[in-house]
Amino acid sequence: MTALALTAMLCAGGSDPSPVSAGRDPAAASAAREEESVRQALRAFTDAVSREDYAAVLERVTDDAVFWTADAPAIQGKEALRAAYAGLAPYRVRQEFEIEELQVCGEWAFVRGYESFTLDPKDGKSPRLEIKRRRAISILRRQPDGTWKTARGMTNYDAPRPPAGPS
Repeated sequence: MTALALTAMLCAGGSDPSPVSAGRDPAAASAAREEESVRQALRAFTDAVSREDYAAVLERVTDDAVFWTADAPAIQGKEALRAAYAGLAPYRVRQEFEIEELQVCGEWAFVRGYESFTLDPKDGKSPRLEIKRRRAISILRRQPDGTWKTARGMTNYDAPRPPAGPS
């Protein structure tokens, strides 16, 4: 059982896990709307990254956001995230997120999936950088206005990274 599946079970409070048509069950319809709202928030985040609209990205994270990215120190807070994105200025960036699992539990949403990045150098001289299907978990928090913002994120690789080569 995955951690998110366990979370879903705990959030369900012992409710019947059998599928119910959202059209006949108001609670199921509400849950479906919440899940779609979380999906839209994630799409807005990755679309903003791909547009290199980092101001829009920062609007989509909580003030206390923390990101644990693979092979890098933790990024804590909006100012640290702003600095990290400033480091991408030499590149055209494209980000994708493939959702494998999504659970909404009250004011929190937990999303497990894979992210991919392509960084094309704007100078056309440096090599293209690609990160394909890196494991990722995002935790979003519902805001007072009903929108969802990313509060935590973590990424790692499925397999050990190949050695960097001779030193």
